[in-house]
Amino acid sequence: MKAAIYSAPLIIVCVLLLGMPVHAQEAGAPTIAAATTPGSVEYLLKVTFGLAVVVVLIFMIAWAFKRFGQLPLGGGEQFKVVASLVVGQRERLMVVEIGGEQVLIGVAPGQLVKLHDIKNPIDVLPRANAGSVFADKFKQALKNREPS
Repeated sequence: MKAAIYSAPLIIVCVLLLGMPVHAQEAGAPTIAAATTPGSVEYLLKVTFGLAVVVVLIFMIAWAFKRFGQLPLGGGEQFKVVASLVVGQRERLMVVEIGGEQVLIGVAPGQLVKLHDIKNPIDVLPRANAGSVFADKFKQALKNREPS
């Protein structure tokens, strides 16, 4: 599913490159390599312009992803992560609800293992955001402070 997200910029680049005009070289015409030597100003301008086009293209693709977000993958209604626990630097345990059934899975880089079917569904209360807890305590402390 993530391959679709990463292939979008590649498709955009291919479409842009396919839209560029291509000219055939005549038999008696000098080759491009003979016309530009690596030390010439013309060569440096061509290389600089080419690099600038690539950098601008990268920024345009980044802007498009930021502006329009990632492609919708679907399945959000049927698939829900109920709980998650980090057990290592890159490993975690997750309780996933799929179609009303909950499953405990182990997730590691390049690996996803079903560990257990949960018979009695787990109800997890939504945890308060750490920032909101701090904000609430800070407001309470300011309220309790005596005016000086």
